[in-house]
Amino acid sequence: MLKIYERRNALEIIISSESSLIKSVVRVSREFFADIYPERMADLEIVLRELILNAIRHGNRERSDKLIKIKIVPGSSSILQISVQDQGQGFDFRAVDLNLPSTGITSSNRGLKLVNALSNSLGYDIEERRITALLGNKNDNLFGLVNLFRKVCNAA
Repeated sequence: MLKIYERRNALEIIISSESSLIKSVVRVSREFFADIYPERMADLEIVLRELILNAIRHGNRERSDKLIKIKIVPGSSSILQISVQDQGQGFDFRAVDLNLPSTGITSSNRGLKLVNALSNSLGYDIEERRITALLGNKNDNLFGLVNLFRKVCNAA
């Protein structure tokens, strides 16, 4: 199931927990925001893929009867707010180490570490089971895709 709602200049997408739908969500999002945020499209794609995949695998435990809500809202100062909400149990966000290790990325929390590195900020609403990433101008972002790539390569 895939439902897309365009609200003013924002997107709201609801999908069933099926990884085959991620490609469609990314494509629609890229098309919708490409003119507004062309320099952040690669980061948007990675952040969306990782957050949705995390919601499918860990939040909804790959149960296709559970839904995922994705909201992408442009904010002030060229910021994109990306929120992904699942129907899972939730997790203790404070207990997750989001820093990239100096010896390369391990499989533990890899997606969230990557999202955190590409985002200007990352937060989690425990009650709503919703994670939100803010993508701003590349100049405002601490890492950005190029710097992240350099950091990962240098650590390897």
